[in-house]
Formats: sequence, structure tokens, C-alpha cells
Amino acid sequence: MLRFILPKMQLVKLNTSGFRNLENTQLAFTRINFFLGVNGSGKSSILEMIQVLLSGKSFRANQLESCITHDLKVFTLYGEAKSKESDAHYKVGLSKEKDKLKILVDGEKVLSLASHAINFPVIVIDPTSFLLITEGPEGRRRFIDWGVFHVEHQFAKLWNRLKKVLKQRNALLRRGKISPSELNVWDQEFVRLSELVNEKRRSYIEALDPLLNEYLKRFNINTDKVNCHFFQGWDAKKRLSDLLESGLDTDVKYGYTKFGPHRADIKFSIKGQPIDQVLSRGQLKLFVCALKVAQIKLLAQLTGKRAIILLDDFTSELDQFNQDLVFSVLEKESEQLFITALDNSLVLRNLSTPNDNFKMFHVEHGKITIDNSPD
Repeated sequence: MLRFILPKMQLVKLNTSGFRNLENTQLAFTRINFFLGVNGSGKSSILEMIQVLLSGKSFRANQLESCITHDLKVFTLYGEAKSKESDAHYKVGLSKEKDKLKILVDGEKVLSLASHAINFPVIVIDPTSFLLITEGPEGRRRFIDWGVFHVEHQFAKLWNRLKKVLKQRNALLRRGKISPSELNVWDQEFVRLSELVNEKRRSYIEALDPLLNEYLKRFNINTDKVNCHFFQGWDAKKRLSDLLESGLDTDVKYGYTKFGPHRADIKFSIKGQPIDQVLSRGQLKLFVCALKVAQIKLLAQLTGKRAIILLDDFTSELDQFNQDLVFSVLEKESEQLFITALDNSLVLRNLSTPNDNFKMFHVEHGKITIDNSPD
């Protein structure tokens, strides 16, 4: 059962024990939080820790067990989230020990990752994010589905059901002797679920398109309109049921289903040309930033929720002018920011006057200390 927490939450406190190379510590946050230190100091682990606490997943590791400090058996995270518009306060705890993951919200056990993550949208922008355009479709499907998941509360259940049906159909294809009646049952359910998933994805991309072009202008990418092309995973002019029937021999030969939403993709073009053939490498990085910020804005428009943004080492990927440009756009929004950098130059250029909306932390050999003087 999904439990919905109030929108516009901020993480205000985080206690950690046994997480990677980080010393056990207690941290208090504000809206904009910088973590400064040399490479290997543990900066990225702090952002990872925040994502793990709020979503149960890591942008750096497939298995959370690898986040446990060497020679220990468990890591434990505790955080407090507070509403920006009320006195509502939520306590979140997460512990990981081998194959055991335990999550509590206000002392109540969370039964699924989806029911936890739906309450705390976390967006990550790190060096791997800039591969979104140039690499294969899997990352772009994840991008779409993160957005749909957070605006369509039934999407997780729908997608999980579809994956189970697809797994069953593929197992039947590999069995050898196929019962036509049994295959027909799975095909009908697969088509039904596929069309529902496709409809939600398409609607989401149509809503994202104008926001993307708005932020491209704000990021000074002065180009013709960027068009978002959604490929649903099969020819839109044909019925999926017909394609499954005509492609059955091929599916049996290779042991998997060729057509369906598991093959979906989104491509971007300018005047019919792929954007990676039109934009420079630097512009492509700004494009990905605009895409992520447009997703954040759409989330706020459709649900009232404010994402928590994790910017990991983004200063190494953008020149000084574009660093300031991206930061100035994000600063004007209402989302909470956690940013890692090698030094305080971004702070000095943009937040030279101390205020209650930002904090600086120094990270060295896993030890985190606070320093709010920008000098």
C-alpha cells in the first residue's frame, strides 16, 4: 500500500553509520549544500548516501551490500525530512545487512521500494548523466519511467505486472513446444498492459517537450525547436498483437520477445537531424541538464512535489560560464540541492554573501566538517 507524504519536503538531518569510507557523523542541511574536497575524499559517497536513504537505490552501485564499510556487517542511515509549508516532520531510517534491507518511516515498516521512493523524488546529475543521449536506449527508458513513476501513481504496479508477463512469455518461447492456447493468454495480457504503459509514457513525453525547449533557451542553446520522438517499441502504424503473431518464429528462434514497451526509446532532433549531429559536445551536456531540469519542473507542475537534486562533480564537466548558468537556473527554483566540487570557486562566484539558504561542508578522508565562510 502506497503511503503519500506531503509535497515540498526537504532533508534537514542525516545520521550515518557504517557507510563506505565515511566516518559516523550527524549532518544538518539547508536548501543548498556544497561538499568540497579532493577526488577520493568521500564527497560522492555523501550524495549516494542521500539517494540510498530516500529511494533505497544507489547511482554508484547495483548492490547496496557494497556500500557497507569494510570489516563491518551493516550500515545504518537515519534522516529527517521537513515540509517547507507546514510543521509536518518525517523520520526515515534505512539499514542494510547482507540480503536484508529494512526501511522505516515514522517507525512504520515500508513494504516496497516503490512505496518509499514515490515520496522522495531524487534526481542525480553526474558525469554518467551526459551519456544519456549518446549511449543505448536503456538509460533513456529509465529517464522516461522515473518521470512517469512519480506522476502516475499506478505506473509502478503496471510496469511490474508487465515485466512478469514478459518474463512468462519469454520462458514459454524457450520451452520448445508451445501451446497456442497458453501463448494466446499471455499475448493478450502483454498487449493490454503494453498499450497502457505506452499511453502513459507518450503523455508524459508530450508534456515534457515544451518545458525542455523552454529550459534550452534559458541555458542559451539558441537553436531551432528540439523535437522529442517517442518510439513505443513497435511500429505505431501496426497492431502489437499482429506483430507478435507474425514475429513468433523469430521470437522462438532467439528466445525473447522482439516487440513491446521493453524496447521503447526517445530520440531528440533538430530539423530532422539527431541532436548529437547538430550540437557541440559542450552543448550536449547543457542539453542533458535542461532535460533533467525540465523533468523536475514537470514533476512540480503535475504533483506539487519538489525533487531533491544531487549534482555530483558537475563542475568538472562544464566550463565556468556554463557552471554558473546551470547553477543560477537551479538556484531560482525551489528544489533542495546537494552539490560536490573540488573547491569553493562556484560558491565564491555565486553565493559570496553568507545566508541561511546554503551551507558548505569539507570532506577529507571520509571526515565531514562544516565551514560556512566562503573565503
